Amino acid sequence: MPCALFYLPKTCKVVLYNKQGEKILLSDWLKTIGTKAEEITIYIRDSNKKLIPLRICAAKKTKEEIAVEEKRLKRLESKKQTAYSEDTKFTHQFMFVITSLPASVCAEKVLEFYRLRWQVELVFKRYKSLLGLGNILLP
Repeated sequence: MPCALFYLPKTCKVVLYNKQGEKILLSDWLKTIGTKAEEITIYIRDSNKKLIPLRICAAKKTKEEIAVEEKRLKRLESKKQTAYSEDTKFTHQFMFVITSLPASVCAEKVLEFYRLRWQVELVFKRYKSLLGLGNILLP
C-alpha cells in the first residue's frame, strides 16, 4: 500500500478494528490521550474483507479551539434542528488523521504535515478568490 495521509472527517462512518478483528471505538482511545500527540494502529476492512493496517494520529485541541468548535456545533444543531451525541461532541475536541505513513514518522510529525498541507490549501483558495478563478470552465 502506498504511503498516504488522509483527514478523517468527524462524520465518517468507517468501522475500525483491532489486530484481532474486533470492532473498536475511536472515542474510547481518545479518552486516553494526554496533552501531546499520540497514535494507535488500527485496521479497516477492504472490499475483500481483509484487514488493512493504518495509524490514527491525534492530538487534543487547545481550550480556545475547543470553545470555537463547541460554538460551531451549537450553531449546527440549531440550524439543522438536531442534537449531536455526547460522543460526537467529545471527538470534536481532537484533531486526528488516518495515515499509512510508516511508524518511523511520529504522530507529531504526521499532524504537522497535515496542518502544513491545510495551510497550502488555504493559500491556493485565497489566490483563487483574489484572481477570480472560481468559475473557470474546463474545455
